[in-house]
Amino acid sequence: MEVIDLTNLPISDDEGGAVSREELENAVDDMTDARLRKIVIRLADRIPAFRSALVKEAMVVSGKKRKAVPRWDVCANCKEEYDISGERDDEECCYHSGDLDADEDYFADHGEDCHGPMDTKENRAQFPQGFIWDCCDENALSEGCETGQHVSGGKPKKRR
Repeated sequence: MEVIDLTNLPISDDEGGAVSREELENAVDDMTDARLRKIVIRLADRIPAFRSALVKEAMVVSGKKRKAVPRWDVCANCKEEYDISGERDDEECCYHSGDLDADEDYFADHGEDCHGPMDTKENRAQFPQGFIWDCCDENALSEGCETGQHVSGGKPKKRR
């Protein structure tokens, strides 16, 4: 059986021009989150089939009152997005339970009076090997030392 790739076929716009899927993806990637949310809600209001598909992708019915809740959450431990309606696995989440501290030996030549504090967001990003987890004594590049199920609550509420 031959597989036909339709992903790069052009999409017609309102002016009759053709827009490729890649061009559309690039436009979406360049939008602000706020603009994208407005467009999604506007489409859901105007197109019942879009609204129905969006509800199926974004919401689940939960609890005794059968209330619709967001389907996706971010784990408080590993910070990964997960489907709350999916089957839970005791090893789906890999994380560190401790705190990340600057490794004084790694930054031995780093005088805070001259170079500023060692433990900064910039240094953590630029020198992850210079920070040690106090839960396992591994550096920031190491995979989590604990596993478990995802825990709700890692996503800050969206600003409107």
